[in-house]
Amino acid sequence: GLYFNVHSAAHGSGEIRGQINISGPVFTLDGGSPATVPISTAPPQAGIFPASGVSFSNHIQIILNSYCIACHTAGGIGGFLPLTVGASYANLVNAPAVKPLLPGIRVIPGNSGDSVLYKRVSGTGLPDQSLRMPQGGPFLDTLNPSAIPAIKAWIDEGALNN
Repeated sequence: GLYFNVHSAAHGSGEIRGQINISGPVFTLDGGSPATVPISTAPPQAGIFPASGVSFSNHIQIILNSYCIACHTAGGIGGFLPLTVGASYANLVNAPAVKPLLPGIRVIPGNSGDSVLYKRVSGTGLPDQSLRMPQGGPFLDTLNPSAIPAIKAWIDEGALNN
């Protein structure tokens, strides 16, 4: 199984120890009794996203999980740019785009208009609409009309890793 230690001020001794195995997660709290913690194996569901106050982990990553990681993961056609949890933020914010057809920075905090990510998902400022993502469509404004305004707001609000 996978073993881990988490130090947390929420527990008196500041420690949680746990093991995840095939039968499910079992945690021991502060050297005491095991506690089974129910988890959901369902992927996060994309819903209606806010147009301001956007959180990377609560909104943007869910958009990426729902509409992007089918291709943007190891072994996918977009595997050169993993957008999975733990990799996506560093691969987007202040990172140069590698495709010569649309050079620039993927996400420029505070500037959605010049951010390659916003251009690719919105179609704004693209020299050719074939560069739009998700590649070949349907596009985000059809899949989830609130996704593009949320991405724009997140970038314009500083592209925080929150």
